[in-house]
Amino acid sequence: MSGCSIPNDAKRRPAEGPLSKHSLRELSLFSSVIFIFSALLMQFLLCAWLMILLNYFDIHFSYGLFHLSFFSESGAKWSEEMIMLVFGSGPLLMSIGGVALLLIMKNLSMTGWKTKLVLTWMCFLMVNAFPCSILAGTMLYDGFGVAYMWMLNSLVSRGILALLVLVVLVITSRFWYFQFLKTVFTLAFFKSPEAQRSYFLAVFLRPWILGVVILMAFNWPFTNLFWPAFLISLGYMAIILVDDPVIRFQPRIRKSDKQIFTSRIRILSVAIALLLIWAAGNIRVRF
Repeated sequence: MSGCSIPNDAKRRPAEGPLSKHSLRELSLFSSVIFIFSALLMQFLLCAWLMILLNYFDIHFSYGLFHLSFFSESGAKWSEEMIMLVFGSGPLLMSIGGVALLLIMKNLSMTGWKTKLVLTWMCFLMVNAFPCSILAGTMLYDGFGVAYMWMLNSLVSRGILALLVLVVLVITSRFWYFQFLKTVFTLAFFKSPEAQRSYFLAVFLRPWILGVVILMAFNWPFTNLFWPAFLISLGYMAIILVDDPVIRFQPRIRKSDKQIFTSRIRILSVAIALLLIWAAGNIRVRF
């Protein structure tokens, strides 16, 4: 019987499963891809809306997919109403759209987990567009911060309002924690508080950190500081880990393929797509 003995390496090798390190790393990578593309899409839409308004008001500017810059000679054409509309309307409309998308998601309980995760990231970014813009614009005269500083000239007033907004965001963090947990693809993540925590770390916190680092490349040469500040402000969700909440919930999981990446070629395709988008984002067109 000695010839049938199991090698020591095989005995020490942990069984693969959704809670294994390999699966959690793959889940984090997948969620990071969703966050990055969602953030790029939102920034693209905000810049497109800004471009439409600037063209309407006949303001000269330089357009890129993820950033617009203005020429000094256009400064005399600005009015206070234009500033509020041009710089303040985008994040506000984005948040309203996010709430609408969140309501639509209520009727998608049996949607596949990957679709749920995509929609959850989009809702999270869109709903937080306006409040996190307040946080990012408190000290930055850029993007939404331009309208914000025109509304409140006092740094103290802006700071107090930003603090109140942050408190509200922290209070709502449990809601978003629950929304991300609803995207699970197996009940294994509901067996213990530690499993829930592992899922949240894999599906949100690590992807947020990795995503912010990668998205910085799309902000080159860092002439626009508002977008990075906005992305960083989304990290308020990390506060939920201090409380170590336990969500008692029985998710409805559709029987489907549990694979995260069906092939390594898809990972390479994502990398190539991001490189092409980055190259396109560096093209500037004057209007």
